[in-house]
Amino acid sequence: MIGHFSALALALASVALCGAWNAPSVNATHGLEAVRFAASLLAVVATAALNLFLRTAQPASLATALLITLGAFQSGKGALDIAVGVLMIALLGIPLRHLGVRRRQAGAKEPLPPA
Repeated sequence: MIGHFSALALALASVALCGAWNAPSVNATHGLEAVRFAASLLAVVATAALNLFLRTAQPASLATALLITLGAFQSGKGALDIAVGVLMIALLGIPLRHLGVRRRQAGAKEPLPPA
């Protein structure tokens, strides 16, 4: 979760710093404006560096940063949509991860059967 929320903040800051707020989104033009490229590069590098520094291995957070900097989820509603999605995944993933840890601690060798 930390990786995604830091990516969200860093991506919004990168869009602001690079002046990409009003640049057309990649989805609309099917092309990449220079300011969107700069914002994306800055956000990805900053997110990766922060994840390494905090030791939060979250490669998918780079996708979160790109969704924002490329203009797909740049609005306040888009940021809220991402935050809600991350929280939903966390609410489902944390209990499932603990179930897997408990199974390993109990000596279970076989994986869980497919759903």
